[in-house]
Amino acid sequence: MINEMERQLNKRAQAAFGELVANPHGGSARVRLTEKKKRDAMCTPERMARLDTLIGRTRLNGTGQKNALLPRT
Repeated sequence: MINEMERQLNKRAQAAFGELVANPHGGSARVRLTEKKKRDAMCTPERMARLDTLIGRTRLNGTGQKNALLPRT
């Protein structure tokens, strides 16, 4: 499950940040339909919402900080 959530997070980070992602998910491997269904089953709305929250927390904020998770000074 961890690998699939990492895959999903990487895809969402690429969509949100583009070239800022240091190790983008290539998505070049072919996956059998049964494996795809297993992976899709792991991507529950709750898990995807958590990933979206993580992406939102790391977006650039108005203070000029590169990462909103960094402490404000």
